[in-house]
Amino acid sequence: MNLTFSQPIQKDIEPLIDIFYESFPKNYKLSKTVIKDVLELYIPAAGKHFLVAKNPKNEIAAFICGVKDMRKPLTQALKTLPKSLTFLTKPHSRFIIPPLFVQLFSGAHLVFGSTHSKYRKQGVFTEVMQKSISQLKKDNVKKIWFETLDGNQAIKRLAEKFGFKLIKQFPYENQTWSIYLLRL
Repeated sequence: MNLTFSQPIQKDIEPLIDIFYESFPKNYKLSKTVIKDVLELYIPAAGKHFLVAKNPKNEIAAFICGVKDMRKPLTQALKTLPKSLTFLTKPHSRFIIPPLFVQLFSGAHLVFGSTHSKYRKQGVFTEVMQKSISQLKKDNVKKIWFETLDGNQAIKRLAEKFGFKLIKQFPYENQTWSIYLLRL
């Protein structure tokens, strides 16, 4: 597939929200307002490590948000937490909060990513993930973390393909949360 890779621009926000929204399990739906706030927090924090893959018609096929240093978005979030994200400060939050904060600070974190439904099972996310890992490696990152819920078998297989190792699993709202690590 002929894809181009770039950082997201302002007009990409709405399509990113739609792709993000459609990809979450039905029992884990976030509102589009929350997703927008999350994207607006992470896009500047991730910088060049937030990648969108676009087709020749300039439509987003997939995206991934890699953050080299999680302290930046976490510090920013605590300073300027949008109203829609205030639930993050409550115990047992139902959001993608890196569960191993201390360890994540010592490496990069693939915070979230997804593929538009019409591009799934075509290797698009594999390309996006490869680009993200390559960029992080060029920036001398030694460890990359990510986590996923147990129902996402596709990302688990992809993680193994790239050499990520499962390092921890724990129960999370009637599911299993799995944490993976890639040492570069």
